[in-house]
Amino acid sequence: MRSPGRGNIERAQGIILITTLLVLFFLILLTTSLLAVNRHNIGLFANLENHEKAYQAAVTGLQYAQHQMEVNLYWPYQPSGPSPAVSLTSDSNFGAYETTVNAGGSKETRIIVGILKGNNSHFQINFSPDIGTSSKGCTRYKDSEIEKYPTSGPGSWGAPVDFKYKSLNNLRAASGSSNVENRDKNGILYRWVAGGKAHLIVTGYCRGTSRTIEVVLQKKAGVDSSAVANGNLSVTGALWTIDSKDPNSNFVRSNNNIIGPGASQTTTFGTTSGSGKAWSKEYITLRGLTLGDGLNDDVSETDTVQTATNGIMKPKSSAYEIPDLDSTAITSGRTTSNIAPGYYKFLAQDKVIYSADGVTYNPGNTYTGVIKDGGNDAIYLKDYNFIVPNPVKVNGSLTLLRDPSVTSRPKLSIGYDKNLAPVGTSPFLEIKDNLDIKGELKGNGSVVATSTSSKITFEGKSQLSTTPEKGVAIYSGGDVSMKPIDTSADLTSDPGVGLPEYYDRFQEAIGGAPYPKNQGYIDDVNFPSYYGGEWNGIGPNKDKGFNKWLEWDEGDQKGVIGSSDVASTTNLRGQTVTYNPTTDAWWSSMPLTNQSQILNFLAGAALTNDPAAPPAATTTLGLYLRVKEYMKTVRSGDTKGDLLDLSREQDTISDIVMKQIEAYATKAKDEKTTLQTYMGRVSTNIEAQDIQFLGLLYSKNSFTADAGGYKFSIEGSLVTKDGGLTISNASEVHFTYNPDFVGLLKRGAGSGTQLEQVSWLTW
Repeated sequence: MRSPGRGNIERAQGIILITTLLVLFFLILLTTSLLAVNRHNIGLFANLENHEKAYQAAVTGLQYAQHQMEVNLYWPYQPSGPSPAVSLTSDSNFGAYETTVNAGGSKETRIIVGILKGNNSHFQINFSPDIGTSSKGCTRYKDSEIEKYPTSGPGSWGAPVDFKYKSLNNLRAASGSSNVENRDKNGILYRWVAGGKAHLIVTGYCRGTSRTIEVVLQKKAGVDSSAVANGNLSVTGALWTIDSKDPNSNFVRSNNNIIGPGASQTTTFGTTSGSGKAWSKEYITLRGLTLGDGLNDDVSETDTVQTATNGIMKPKSSAYEIPDLDSTAITSGRTTSNIAPGYYKFLAQDKVIYSADGVTYNPGNTYTGVIKDGGNDAIYLKDYNFIVPNPVKVNGSLTLLRDPSVTSRPKLSIGYDKNLAPVGTSPFLEIKDNLDIKGELKGNGSVVATSTSSKITFEGKSQLSTTPEKGVAIYSGGDVSMKPIDTSADLTSDPGVGLPEYYDRFQEAIGGAPYPKNQGYIDDVNFPSYYGGEWNGIGPNKDKGFNKWLEWDEGDQKGVIGSSDVASTTNLRGQTVTYNPTTDAWWSSMPLTNQSQILNFLAGAALTNDPAAPPAATTTLGLYLRVKEYMKTVRSGDTKGDLLDLSREQDTISDIVMKQIEAYATKAKDEKTTLQTYMGRVSTNIEAQDIQFLGLLYSKNSFTADAGGYKFSIEGSLVTKDGGLTISNASEVHFTYNPDFVGLLKRGAGSGTQLEQVSWLTW
């Protein structure tokens, strides 16, 4: 028989055992849970670390790509030819590998791989070669293969596989449309990035984890204004427009005073209120009112000016930091030809004589057609053009002028070949000291004067442009000065001189509006259509229209000009034109005893001394040209009476007609218009853009331009680092800011183009 106490003890022991087992169970469960949580946390931390490493890899890739583009705007492609594969090159942080993958067809995908050292991460960037044309595919390497590096190099990564994202570099193009998301026919995502921008999609990887950074880069503008002057900014003209290709930046700035057209003249920043800004450290004078001088009611005057100009005025503003520019940024890395510094004087249209001092000219230093540097052509000479076809350097000063016997102004022509056809490479002329052109500056390229005392001087009606990639049209370490045209010796009908001279008479003869023969041909009944009476040609002779004059052969040109100067409907020289003997400038210098004879001659009568000769109002083009040329010989002291003999000097008159039409047709071609349009202008405006620059004009000191009554236009930016900026005597002045041309201007250190990020997205 069991005692009652023993049973209680056994029950108590059972409870303890059960309790112990329960406690142990919960302890085991808790331990297991803690271990699971710990394992999860370790995995979570590892995953977060992988994400961070992948992100840092993407950031490194972005930095690498931005640096490469700042050095070479074409990266990762070349300006021409195939892009070579680049071996893995190491620095302290990563090695980079760039290769071109033939993805089918003529387009290529460029793959950039960067492997970060010590953390098993890497990045990839995939580029499409061209904006607006999708590649046949977009590829990348397998991440698992790349992660084996360095035991597995690029050669063993295997064939690239399809990838759905690609980057585009459109930095070298001009500003264009906004970014638009698009896909090519393979469904590959890219953005149609605007000109002057690059769209980067950089993906970083680490142990199966990826992070992507999507960034749009653009060139960082060194200035935000169409005109920036450290001294006074002064503009006079009937009209001053300030415009911009950048909708967010339309400024003119001065660290002294801004002085614009007067009260009766127009200054405008656009068509809507607040379209642009004028900022000066001192005063602003526009519309006859001076702002910031503390006189009268500045608030009311400011409102008046702002309303009249659609601009925002800020006189007494803080000084603007004008960036410095070193000439080596324009000229470095380019192979140049060299010519001797000194004076080059034109003796004929393709001939110059050289002098080192401008005093002693040795006939042995005469060049015809070309000036060579060793065995290479450095300068071409044609039609009074001093032609720079490739980069040329002058270790001193250069002066271009003409002999007193030559009445055509010389022209410094940048970016043409020996036949005056554009070469398309935007070369430069580098001058150590001064450049003095007794004529105009024209073409596509850059003029660079490097020393701090340099001065660039040229005459009006100049037109020079450059490309956004080159940026700078004119650079001077000292001053830039444009003078009005010197017409004191312009007596010939040479195309370089006489564009306005005979314009009205040729306009009548050829049949340009607003004259009665505005059908666009000379005479559809009597004038042979074979000789191109129609502007665009008719019937079987469509290639014989006047708009295609430059394409005619010489025989056809002489056929339409004809050999008769008497009134006729069958040749150009016989066409009726008007004149006024009392107002034509050449008439006032005619010897009095000759006037009656000349009037008879212009009327088609024989030369007589009849004092009662009729004051005829009409003559023919040929007779008019004969009298004009005759008067030039009278003025020069070498009177040539043969010009008044219709049986003689036929070739002289034909050459004048041919040269004049060629001059008008060439000018029309340069302006990308037709001869018909060019000949339809009024004579006071036969050149639509009289003085025109495209690019950055940069002077370390001052810039002055006397426009001589013509229009002055610049698209890009005009910057004077230490001096003032003055445009005077212009009929109109047009400033247009274009950030595509100011990439070389930087406020920080370093070389190459500076880029800035305008958008950032991480996913």
